[in-house]
Amino acid sequence: MLGNEPEALTEIVRHLFNLGHQRIGWLGGNASLGRHDARLLALTSALAPLGLALDPRYTIVLKEADRAEGAEGMHAMMRHARRKDFPTAFVTYNTQMAMGASLTLQRVGWKVPRDMSLASADVSRLSVEGVLRITGAGTSPDKLGEAAARLVLGLGQPAEGGYTDLVLPAPLVVGNSTGPARAR
Repeated sequence: MLGNEPEALTEIVRHLFNLGHQRIGWLGGNASLGRHDARLLALTSALAPLGLALDPRYTIVLKEADRAEGAEGMHAMMRHARRKDFPTAFVTYNTQMAMGASLTLQRVGWKVPRDMSLASADVSRLSVEGVLRITGAGTSPDKLGEAAARLVLGLGQPAEGGYTDLVLPAPLVVGNSTGPARAR
């Protein structure tokens, strides 16, 4: 059981593109997990129909995926911040990384979303609680839990001896971490 990664990343890219973002970077984490690869592939696939692509200089993949890695990844990206082609938005592997990235941006005097938009390839309680609400797309952990409980209780059980692949919708949840692209 999992969320629909391609749908989630397509919604995020469409949202950012509609805000005028055409230079988008990636802060990836949990490099050893297949989920990272699925999210990165979904992001590149969502960018392609719009004529956009990830620039390898603004794509980073870290071993873990928590606030520290988000801060570390954005810190590494900021060495390129004066370039004209520097992204106006970053998509992060998860909300934790987006929060860490926002802390680095704050430390260097940048405002989210005025100077940089941040979006996450998941949705968690952290996405919608607090002053900075991270825009993200994904299946909420509560919905995944509900679907798992239904399967455990035998509601929606597959035929005897069979398995069910359950892919849940991944709606966009717009927070205050994304805004119009700023001209550089």
